[in-house]
Amino acid sequence: MRTEYFIAMDTHCRTTDTCIKTGKGKLVKRLCTLTTIPHLRSIIESVPRPRRVTFEESSMAGWLYRNLAEFADEIVVCDPRRNAHIAKTLGADKGS
Repeated sequence: MRTEYFIAMDTHCRTTDTCIKTGKGKLVKRLCTLTTIPHLRSIIESVPRPRRVTFEESSMAGWLYRNLAEFADEIVVCDPRRNAHIAKTLGADKGS
């Protein structure tokens, strides 16, 4: 069975923080790089397939999606407001 990889990117104007994990949650790598398509593409291509990429909806999301989609098996663009609601709900369930 092939290992599935998840690449989470927190993109900002100048830099992007990336976390790469296996489908079982094992941390593979964390890194910070410039927010340029060549740098981000290089990160994605360094990960074996199948590889899934996610980043938050922002003013750069369309640009990122258009330029990175062909290098990933799936791209998920998520809503940061919804993520905050989910995190608060999960925290409440744990007694936080």
